[in-house]
Amino acid sequence: MNALALVNYPQSDHADVEQQAISSIQKEAEIALATLAVEMADQLGVSCVAASFFPGSSEYMDGVQVGDMAYVPYGGALCASVLNFGGVRQLYRLDKDPSYADSPGIASVPFVRSFIGSAIRGRKNEVIGIICAFSSSDLQFSDENVRAVASYARRAAATLEVFNTSESLKAVVNTQSCVGKVDYLARLGYEEAANHLLSLIHDSTPRIYEVRSLG
Repeated sequence: MNALALVNYPQSDHADVEQQAISSIQKEAEIALATLAVEMADQLGVSCVAASFFPGSSEYMDGVQVGDMAYVPYGGALCASVLNFGGVRQLYRLDKDPSYADSPGIASVPFVRSFIGSAIRGRKNEVIGIICAFSSSDLQFSDENVRAVASYARRAAATLEVFNTSESLKAVVNTQSCVGKVDYLARLGYEEAANHLLSLIHDSTPRIYEVRSLG
């Protein structure tokens, strides 16, 4: 059910239909992110993996969490460590590190010892999520593993961009809504998509300006 369908329903039904649309998009995002996370876990040879799109990363869904996010909670030491790091974060012997030893999943099942993860970043380098993997064994992740995690973080960001762009296109029903979605896509830094929508408004006249990423 896409947003265009909302115009065909009585006002009293809009809330239910909109919630159905959000639920459908949410489920699609969960499946897509979970697929990436499982692929990454297989490539790294670990059994625990977690990924999320943070609340606010899309106006079309709530925050998405897949995998073992209970062991990397928002505000927790492991999550903060990744988000405050500039690249792929690797941590070893977590049970011996006082910064993490009392964290969920380290002092208790599954007794995480090795960890690797990266922030998922949007077009403006803003943090929109996290993807990570961990093991109960004292693994040493290779440079190839580091590159793999960085690649999956970029793929996750691209996945969210596809969702935000496609849902914005579906939501265009008139000039006013088109202008609103141009602004939304530009704020996210999706300049190509924003300019495409802008061309729909100005398709009969020469383009006199381009959408620029809003700083």
